[in-house]
Amino acid sequence: MELPKKQLKVKDYLISMINSGMRQGDLLPSFSEIAERLHVSKMTVVRVVYILEAMDILYRVQGKGTFVGSKSEAYKKVIPYYHYVPNEQNRKPVITFLSPFLYDDPFMAEITKGVEDGIDHNKYDLVKRHIWIQKCREDQVIRDAARKSTGIILIPSYPLEMQKVIRELVRKNYPLVLLDQWPTGLSCNSVSADNEDAVLLGMEHLYSLGHRKIVFISEMDNNSSINDRINAYSYFMRSKGLLEQVIIGKAALYKLFTETRKTERPSALFAYCDYYAREIATMLQQLGLHIPEDVSLMGFDNNSVPQENQLLLTTLQQPKYKIGRKAARLLEQIMDEKLENNICCRYLIPCELIIRESTGICNA
Repeated sequence: MELPKKQLKVKDYLISMINSGMRQGDLLPSFSEIAERLHVSKMTVVRVVYILEAMDILYRVQGKGTFVGSKSEAYKKVIPYYHYVPNEQNRKPVITFLSPFLYDDPFMAEITKGVEDGIDHNKYDLVKRHIWIQKCREDQVIRDAARKSTGIILIPSYPLEMQKVIRELVRKNYPLVLLDQWPTGLSCNSVSADNEDAVLLGMEHLYSLGHRKIVFISEMDNNSSINDRINAYSYFMRSKGLLEQVIIGKAALYKLFTETRKTERPSALFAYCDYYAREIATMLQQLGLHIPEDVSLMGFDNNSVPQENQLLLTTLQQPKYKIGRKAARLLEQIMDEKLENNICCRYLIPCELIIRESTGICNA
């Protein structure tokens, strides 16, 4: 059953707060404080907390407050992590590569090739393992990999327990390199595309075509890479004295195009990724709008290979091979203790603007 609007507002706020980097056992603000922030009643907050407690996302301790995570997990002893020492003589140390994508996914394949080419195979064995988010608990897979491997390269996702394990590994100085994204506020070794500079490059392209009403559209906003893209978009719009507008979800975008006057509609849309851009393109075509004559559309990643007669997207191409290769080299430096203790390296690799037929001169 769908929650009432105010309860949904509280639920979304709490989930967003948790996903922004909170760990198992972190204390939430009081019911009164949350109610005051969101301009809702304290009882509304209480009802939502009960729901999240039943979902094992929060737990309450009488007289102490409400905490993040599962109560059953709160008193479990943390599993120690250690450097893998092979039992078999002459066996090479193992590096594990964990990802939520399939091997043949276009995004995945290029990164994997980079990782494979970047590792010194005379010194290390590489284990490729792909995590199906729907079918297993990622935190258990990472724990198992940490026990059996000398180091891990990981493309993380955002379940609470997975973030908890990542933070534990970082605190224990386990050799770990994160790709593409990382838990909010966590100092860690990572390699990703330079999302902010890429978005600025794309925005300059749209601006040069005369677009001033540009909307950024995403299906989520709790991901560090997407947050970087949104922040860069907002910065660009403010720097030009333009009204920024970030929309989360296709339903909100549909409402914008169907319930506003033509003169108030955006002339360009910047989608957070190519897959989502193609879904938006289908929706716009169903509304009788033409790309780019009525609205220009830009994607990100250069992931989606268009089928016959499909729209050719203007996009920002991530340097996937370079990201994978750099991650492997960085992990080897960490394992060989060539980096100073307590210093984290975050590498940002530039993207390339690919101009195709989905963007054109503004006709508004």
